[in-house]
Amino acid sequence: MRDWGLPPSPVVSQQGESSDPELPVHGYATIETHPLGDLVLRWEEEPEGLSEDEYAELPGELVNQAQDFLLAEWIANSTCTDAEREAYFQLEKHKRNLPFNNLAGLYAVIDSYAQTPGWTHNVLEERYEDHVKVLHVYMRCPVETTRHLIGLRRLKKYIRYVPEKHFTVALDGNRIQAFGEMWSGNWWWRILPLIQRGGTAAPFIVMTNPTQLTAISGDKLAWPVYGTIGNIAKGI
Repeated sequence: MRDWGLPPSPVVSQQGESSDPELPVHGYATIETHPLGDLVLRWEEEPEGLSEDEYAELPGELVNQAQDFLLAEWIANSTCTDAEREAYFQLEKHKRNLPFNNLAGLYAVIDSYAQTPGWTHNVLEERYEDHVKVLHVYMRCPVETTRHLIGLRRLKKYIRYVPEKHFTVALDGNRIQAFGEMWSGNWWWRILPLIQRGGTAAPFIVMTNPTQLTAISGDKLAWPVYGTIGNIAKGI
């Protein structure tokens, strides 16, 4: 792809390995960081997670809520049918000790946790001479998805906001540019000067593959579309 109208690439050299040891380290001889990417807008204190001792001192109600969540997660992710999951709620030992009366109640509680971008449901019709095929399409907003991924605390050590150039050194002393992550490519380096100061790029990566729906659906295939952002290390 040609870079139409993009400004020339600025260069600033930084010797040694990446300053973030939590990210993948490839042993590049030279790493160049874009000069427009070191602006700090503000500092915020990040709340730390609870230690085991602090967790043990929580009120019983909060501890029970955490245990209920773990139980719901285990039931929902177990490799069995819904009928077998429903049988769990009918056991006398568990009937009065669960916050969920049945499997439907469990699913309702899980659905109430709006921690991810919501889904939009559209119905499409394909009209043929002898029939009409109804297609159900579920989608999420790419902007909201990007905001959600960037905001995940567990990914903070694996996200880059500043483009870099990675170089190795050949036996003859010449530098060879290496491409390993999205932020090591030339496009991001060239596009950053076009973005308002204090901003960055969030390259949205889209991929898809055919997936058979169920064994009883014959040859019907779905094409789920997966999305992620290039700011996240590819090994995650």
